[in-house]
Amino acid sequence: MLISIFKNIKSKPRVLFVIDGLGALFSAFFIGFVLVKFQPFIGLSKTTLVFLAVFPSFFFVYNVYCYFRTPIKVLAFLRIIAVLNLFYCFLSIAIVLCNYNLITKLGLLYFGLEIMVLLFLIRLEFFVVYKLSD
Repeated sequence: MLISIFKNIKSKPRVLFVIDGLGALFSAFFIGFVLVKFQPFIGLSKTTLVFLAVFPSFFFVYNVYCYFRTPIKVLAFLRIIAVLNLFYCFLSIAIVLCNYNLITKLGLLYFGLEIMVLLFLIRLEFFVVYKLSD
């Protein structure tokens, strides 16, 4: 099943901007609003959560721009978002580790799941960039 996903996306790489953009929108909303509202159950400060929400907000705008821009150098723009996602992933890990004594199990669960989804998406983006640059 995963192999068919990789092959289908390779033939329509612009779809990755939609997938990434929707994920970024979900993350920005969830971290910036939902987790902030339930901050005591997460353990990270509201300031830290808002700081983290800024990145996916920017990524959402970037993905919308890339999807609707014509013509586009898909490989270059995909490579950029993959690197930005990787940076955000490392930033999230660093924040979780620095605040490990404050973060709750629910917070660890959320960020653990988000990091796993991000890693899958980053892998998919780099796979498509690699396959299309052959």
